Amino acid sequence: MQLDAIILARKNSKRLKNKNFKLLNRKELIDYTIESAINSKKISQIYCFSDKDLSYKKKKYKRKAIFIKRPSKISKDKTTTEETLKFLLNILNKKKLLSKNFILLQASSPLRTSSIIDKSIKMYFKNKNKSFASFREITKRTYIRVRNKFLLQKKLFFQRDGSIFIFDTEEFLKTNKIVSDSSG
Repeated sequence: MQLDAIILARKNSKRLKNKNFKLLNRKELIDYTIESAINSKKISQIYCFSDKDLSYKKKKYKRKAIFIKRPSKISKDKTTTEETLKFLLNILNKKKLLSKNFILLQASSPLRTSSIIDKSIKMYFKNKNKSFASFREITKRTYIRVRNKFLLQKKLFFQRDGSIFIFDTEEFLKTNKIVSDSSG
């Protein structure tokens, strides 16, 4: 099954200006994401969609990634990821580059590796999901009172970490949701 990667990287982040291009060990955050996508054995094509001029990246990554300029009208603080994806998918459809499945990799998750990407993609296809998201465990500690004593109670929760989102293109365009009801 074909699966392409989308990397969204807006230059003017709300809380941390230019976070996708901040340096970590002398490398921009977006580079970690592009490189993990390139090293994935399961990704066919990589599309970087940014409002920042990334012509300097084109030289570095040659034909391994396609860089598409994101217009300012779709780069506002209130523009949702779903709106941005829909806009990009429309561009790809017009160019006849629309894949049946996409993996959304956010540049702000530089610790995600190509092996984690490949395992996630394998699970997505194996379970025949329409969407897939990565989560992290969170342990919430609370104290409860039992017979004048306080006992520590631990509850385990899971929260989406934003590292990996995989979705069926047709399902996304129909529901306008990255994570659908039949998610893995």
